[in-house]
Amino acid sequence: FEKIARPRERIHCSSKGLRMVDRFVNLHNHDTYSFLDGLGMVDDMVAHVAELGQEFLGQTNHGNISGMFKFVAACKRHSIKPIIGCELYCVDKIEKVKGERRYHLLALCMNITGYYSLVRLLNLANQEDHFYYRPRLAWKEIIQDGCEGLAFSTACVSGMCAHPKSELLFKVFSETFG
Repeated sequence: FEKIARPRERIHCSSKGLRMVDRFVNLHNHDTYSFLDGLGMVDDMVAHVAELGQEFLGQTNHGNISGMFKFVAACKRHSIKPIIGCELYCVDKIEKVKGERRYHLLALCMNITGYYSLVRLLNLANQEDHFYYRPRLAWKEIIQDGCEGLAFSTACVSGMCAHPKSELLFKVFSETFG
């Protein structure tokens, strides 16, 4: 693999065989600030991305952006453009119910307005009436808030796709956020 891939290129496997892809961005990453989930050290992750010749790196820890300043500083040292984000915990109703199902939603800041939107969402998620083992938000709060400047993705296997009404959620998110 290392002999084939050149800097700024990465191997991509498709039904037609191997081909080179010029740009690849790791958007969904957890580091040690993703409590009980992330193992990667911020400095090591950023250095590795720089070594691969990539230009961007996302940081999307679970329920917080606590490591953002360290991440941005490491990116600056390695000339990597940081993408700030968070893997949010979403629930159908904000009431505290034992054994409730939490779904994950990836929120990525597209600009400074998106950063402020994310901070506002995380502030709400950490309020006493919302926090239940983890900082949580109801789907409707994200949809009604407007969340200007944020891009959303399905996150992981525990994301929106796992929701019993995933088609409806996709439709609403698509209509609301484009």
